[in-house]
Amino acid sequence: MNKNIKKYRVYQIEGGNWNLLAELNTNIFECYHENVEVDKNYNYALAAVDNENREGPPAQTSVQ
Repeated sequence: MNKNIKKYRVYQIEGGNWNLLAELNTNIFECYHENVEVDKNYNYALAAVDNENREGPPAQTSVQ
């Protein structure tokens, strides 16, 4: 359910560890991960956070 979303959390997933990269306001539609290695596969997750600080199920993607 997408009610009362107040921010988004962006995670980098590496070796089973989830590292928080950014917390974004709902009016931000981009996030940059700098100093990445060429030809390396990166895994990310994006989770919505509601006004009670509850995190919803994340969407995951891989980028190379």
